[in-house]
Amino acid sequence: MTITSFAGPVITFGQASAGAADYNPDASTSLFWGGTGIIDPRAQYAFIPGQRQGAPTFGWLGVDNVTTLSIVPYTAATAAIVASANPGGGTTSTLVLVSANSATTGVYITPSVTRADTGAVDTNGGAGLVALDAYASLGTCTCTAGVLTVGTNTTQPIGPGMTLLTASGTVTGTVAGTTVLQQLTGGTGGLGVAGTYQTNNQGLSFTSSTVTAAWQNPTQCAAPIGPGGTGTVYLWNPQAMVARTIQVTAAAGATYTTATVSGYEV
Repeated sequence: MTITSFAGPVITFGQASAGAADYNPDASTSLFWGGTGIIDPRAQYAFIPGQRQGAPTFGWLGVDNVTTLSIVPYTAATAAIVASANPGGGTTSTLVLVSANSATTGVYITPSVTRADTGAVDTNGGAGLVALDAYASLGTCTCTAGVLTVGTNTTQPIGPGMTLLTASGTVTGTVAGTTVLQQLTGGTGGLGVAGTYQTNNQGLSFTSSTVTAAWQNPTQCAAPIGPGGTGTVYLWNPQAMVARTIQVTAAAGATYTTATVSGYEV
């Protein structure tokens, strides 16, 4: 059976009133498979009546005490994005990145971002965009038939939706684009750290010392729910819901300068 939708609001009741003719002897708590959640109201993430099966609909798990953030973010660091610079002379200068894809700061250069308000794909003129707290470098890793074993991870937690980028060692299959589906077992440090993870690439195996991974786009920050694997309902992953701000600090005695930061929060 495919997904079912209808316009609300929805009201359920056990019986009309005490002693009424329609008395229900089984009036009790309503039970739902898979729990309940809150749909994302943004047009690009919400349900569209008549959409095909497999078209994603996004939301948050739960309707009370909803967990939207469960992560220890990277420590704020001076020059995490750019080195100290002095544009000077009243000219317009583009600050150059210190480095891309840093396991120390979590900075990642993502090729593109799909805007939540318009659905348009932004590539920043082909230069990519800076994603904050989106990159992880995982140590002592192996993979057998698509099951990834992570030995150590002291940086960004790995979670459902994260995409593998590279793996060192002897590799069978394609690493780039492999997606983490769920954590199977936990290790020292809890969820998102050491342990085993199921991926969507059963043909992937490798012996490796280091694996790099990233959340490349906001839609990867959600996990598909349900046993069918059609990818219709996605729940936002609290391990990936970090929205950071950028601080620009002027040197002592600096003259008036305007710093413009353009982009999107999660």
